[in-house]
Amino acid sequence: MFGGDELLRTLAARQLGPSRTQFRTSATPLVNGADSSSSSMDRRIGQAMLKLGKYNEMETVHSDLVELAGMMQSDDSLDPADLIADLTSVIDSVNQAIEQYSLHTIPNSNAICTLTVTAGAGGADSEDWASMLSSMYAAHARRHRMRLEWLENGPRTFAFHAQGAYPFGQYWLESGVHRLVRISPFNSAGKRHTSFAAVDVQKMTEEVGGGEVDMKDVEVQVFRASGAGGQHVNTTDSAVRLVHLPTGITVQCQQERSQHRNKAFALRMLRQRLYERQEQANQQAKLAHRQSQSTNAFGAQHQVRSYVLHPYQQVKDHQSGAVTNRVDDVLGGGMALDALMEEARVRWSEIRAREDFEAFIKEWEFNRTK
Repeated sequence: MFGGDELLRTLAARQLGPSRTQFRTSATPLVNGADSSSSSMDRRIGQAMLKLGKYNEMETVHSDLVELAGMMQSDDSLDPADLIADLTSVIDSVNQAIEQYSLHTIPNSNAICTLTVTAGAGGADSEDWASMLSSMYAAHARRHRMRLEWLENGPRTFAFHAQGAYPFGQYWLESGVHRLVRISPFNSAGKRHTSFAAVDVQKMTEEVGGGEVDMKDVEVQVFRASGAGGQHVNTTDSAVRLVHLPTGITVQCQQERSQHRNKAFALRMLRQRLYERQEQANQQAKLAHRQSQSTNAFGAQHQVRSYVLHPYQQVKDHQSGAVTNRVDDVLGGGMALDALMEEARVRWSEIRAREDFEAFIKEWEFNRTK
């Protein structure tokens, strides 16, 4: 049967083992300079900085877990309820020191991501809000030394690729609806106005499965770029829109001067969208189970954050409940935004950790009765 020490040691190993192994294996080639690619090296340097920052905390929590396991080693008569209470008392520390770190090492967390901001209903106010949001994320990404490639630059849709240290891991919980309350600069009567914008974050894997896209199923549309970009804007049909006829999926790119490059970017985005669609279909049962437990908190189009500029100044994250009055710093992509994003990741981590923890306890109780 499972003893308390075995359960704790197993829990510690599950939480820490992969992280410690990955830290050591990824740090070695970095130090040895095995990869000379500048963009890849930039990403790995950023990864190492994050890992070094969390590693000491991981070691401390690991020691605490092992110490608690040792205290319980000789006691096999513990009531399951007491054991669960003891374990619950350390799970918060595990979340803070390990789960935050492990969010950076989840599958695809380090993938290049595409972040798209789309204005909601509301005309000029919503378009301006979408522009503000895209500027916020761009400033945040640059502050974290990510490289940006703009795909669309307004007026209703803004999109860019971000690559660096854990771009998908940083932004994946930003997907959803963002709400702004302010005195409208476009209303001569000075009335308060509520604007909405939707954020969508998609990972862009280096190698996308599922084979090539059959171009017979793709309608290619070319048009003149409408956003910022230099003298080529509105002079040549360099922008490209691809419509996948069987699914209706539409992607476009207008940032590059070359129609060929824009088409290549758009085709890569389309392949990724189709791959994601197929992957979701293959995992439908698993996703349905997870969504039944947490969709209300972290669904694809849930309300992420409210930004209130009038009659008071406050930003509230609806995922974690965190609130700050440092509105300017948030909208500037500063440390206040870091804090809100981290709170959301911690909250998501707690939900996932508790789900895994409860499943593990049920397994342990089942084995204990054998």
